Amino acid sequence: MRIYIMRHGDAVAQAKTDAQRPLSDYGRAQAQSMVRYLIEQPPTKLMASPYLRAQQTATLVQQGLAQEGINLPLITAPFITPNDSPKKVIEQLEDEQTERLMLVSHQPLVGSLFTLLVEGHNMGCPVNTASIMCLETEYVGPGQASALWVKQP
Repeated sequence: MRIYIMRHGDAVAQAKTDAQRPLSDYGRAQAQSMVRYLIEQPPTKLMASPYLRAQQTATLVQQGLAQEGINLPLITAPFITPNDSPKKVIEQLEDEQTERLMLVSHQPLVGSLFTLLVEGHNMGCPVNTASIMCLETEYVGPGQASALWVKQP
């Protein structure tokens, strides 16, 4: 299984709630620029946090892939918000049978999920906005994945 972990694009600093913060113009451009890294082996399933900026990022990726003839439904995953547990994310994905899964989420979750899947600990790592980390694993579990590449806008 291939797993793409993407952090949402740059978002505006202020909104009524954190969950309602939209992408900035720069964040939209970031998200659109990352589609090129997914075209060769596109995700077969796209999941995004319910937060607005993650939904907008995922929609831009979805639209970019659609321009390449790759149609992909967007699934809202309530278990990948900023402060969700990476261990709980792994539990949710343990039985996932998707060939290539893409998760669009937030820091600190994306950095913690990456280190938990690859290194077996969830100390996390810095992840720039709109960056994509590509992992490969036969089994979704701590320390089971190999990092293939990391791309930044």
